[in-house]
Amino acid sequence: MSNATIDVKIARLMCVADTRYLQLFDLMSELKLYGMNAAFDEVMATAVKRQHEPQRIVGELLNAEISEKQARSIKYQLTIAKLPLAKDLDGSG
Repeated sequence: MSNATIDVKIARLMCVADTRYLQLFDLMSELKLYGMNAAFDEVMATAVKRQHEPQRIVGELLNAEISEKQARSIKYQLTIAKLPLAKDLDGSG
C-alpha cells in the first residue's frame, strides 16, 4: 500500500471522526445537556490519557451536567428573589 493510499484512508477516518464528534455536540445541544457539552473535551482527554472505563466517563459527564443544572438553578433563584443590592444593606445607597 502506498503512502498516498494510507494518507487518504487516514483523512477519511479523521473526517468520519470529526462528523461523529460534531454530531455528539449537536445531540447534546438538542437535549439541552449544556454541562456535558462544556465538560466533554476535558473529560474525554483525561479518559483517553488515563484509560478510564466507559462507565466512569459517562459518570463524569453526568456529574458535570448535574453541577451545571444546580448552578443554573441557584442563579435563577437568586434572580427571582429580588434581594436588595449590597449598597442598600450598608446604608450607602
